[in-house]
Amino acid sequence: MKAKQLLYSTITLLVLTISSCEVDDSAGRMFPGDPAINSGVETVDFGEVVAGQTATISTYVIGTGIDDGLTLTVEGEGYQVSRDKFRIVTDTSFVNIIFAPDIEAALGATNGTVTLSAGDITSTIQLSSVVLTPSIITASEEVVNIGDVVVGASDSKTISVEGQFIPGAVQISATSGFSVNPTSFDVGNGEHQLTVTYTADAAASEGAVSGEVTFSYGSGLSSTLPVTANIVLTPPSALPDGTVIYQNELDFPNSPADDTEFVLADLQGLSTTLYSGVSATYDLAIGVGGATGMEVQHAMCVDAINGSTAGKSDACNTSATLKQLGTKVTVSLTGLPKLVADYTVTFWARPAATSERELIVNFGGTLFTHIFNGASSNSYYKFEVEGSSDKDGNIVFDFGNNTDNTFRGIDFDHIEIVAGGI
Repeated sequence: MKAKQLLYSTITLLVLTISSCEVDDSAGRMFPGDPAINSGVETVDFGEVVAGQTATISTYVIGTGIDDGLTLTVEGEGYQVSRDKFRIVTDTSFVNIIFAPDIEAALGATNGTVTLSAGDITSTIQLSSVVLTPSIITASEEVVNIGDVVVGASDSKTISVEGQFIPGAVQISATSGFSVNPTSFDVGNGEHQLTVTYTADAAASEGAVSGEVTFSYGSGLSSTLPVTANIVLTPPSALPDGTVIYQNELDFPNSPADDTEFVLADLQGLSTTLYSGVSATYDLAIGVGGATGMEVQHAMCVDAINGSTAGKSDACNTSATLKQLGTKVTVSLTGLPKLVADYTVTFWARPAATSERELIVNFGGTLFTHIFNGASSNSYYKFEVEGSSDKDGNIVFDFGNNTDNTFRGIDFDHIEIVAGGI
């Protein structure tokens, strides 16, 4: 998450209301009439204070046998006192000692002093504190882009928001036209889900709109997150049936050795055919005790397709080998028309031997499973599954091995996703 801005607040740590006016010094008990300056504290430890926040302690000050006024002098970055002079001090004379590190203050231990002076007589209060990282709100996106919104309709996007070092609630509001849910976090710290919605008025003009989500905490302190949307006059339409939106032969570069383990970067480096405006992202999971590899000797050969089967050969580039329960590859597609539409995925799979193993596929909300039991390992088999995009036009497709046996692998090859149903 990237930090947006800083939130900070004012807190009161402690109030001391001590009324005694006689204390012991290093030389023994004070005698009435001896000139002296006393306070309710000799040391003040503010503890941990978040940069941008304020901590305050209140104590009395009193002079004995002093005709002059009392002057207070502060040293130390971020330390202050509520007044720097008393013309007359009595047993009801109080002063606030304040620690207010700004949001750019150096982190860590910070020391200071308050010196009480009357003529030639002085007394010192030692100050200490530890400055922590400033209050901060981070969001999963730097700009929340809701995308196309049809005139007279609404659309939304949900993001993650995290608060750190915020000892209280956060109020949330948005620019007119935009709205948020929820409108507050009772506890600012921690991770939260926030949904931003834009409602396009029926009389709105076509074009881009922008605004802000504002996070408020404390005395008028806030941070903002930019939000955008694009007003369109007509709703999106589905792509013509048969339009190829994703095509991947799972040909891993660099001619890897047979059964070479591959990682997420290998998936991201595949040569993929995508429909204009569509983006693909990948995720890779490996089951406990399992393996995920590039298969070279047993890749599918396009020129060996015979109906719903195809031959294999080490002269046909590579395929993806998945072994063990829970091992799978997930492909996520974005950038399609923002509506629910039907799509069909075609892929080829081969059991690495004739013993039983199960492949499992999730495509656009459809769960598909197939058990290979005695099927020839010399052939790839063609599968087609129909699914649908969500209301934002996004599709998620994952394929994997659902077999609880490390050595019973399944090879996948030649994936194609097209618009329309089977």
